[in-house]
Amino acid sequence: MGRVRLELCRNSGNKRGQIVSTCVVASPTGDGVLAICANKLRIKRGVRVFVHKDPGGKFAKGHEVAAGSASLGFVNGTVLAVSAGEDYSYRTGRESVQGGKPPP
Repeated sequence: MGRVRLELCRNSGNKRGQIVSTCVVASPTGDGVLAICANKLRIKRGVRVFVHKDPGGKFAKGHEVAAGSASLGFVNGTVLAVSAGEDYSYRTGRESVQGGKPPP
């Protein structure tokens, strides 16, 4: 697998959903993506990463990137929402429950 360009946005706050940083990842694994996101957005601990937009269509919006995952199969332009421990926030302000699925 080649390099992949990922775009990062915040999961909460006034810049929620806006691209704040980009990074190039050689082999996107769960641990590697979590470490890069924490470093880029300066989150000390409790980092959680969710798929905000996937041009490849492999991941649903709100899917959480788990630590210890093998090769994730992201494509260029994938937007990841990075949080400091809170659940994924949808546009309506509702938060996800287990597994990145929206509440009813």
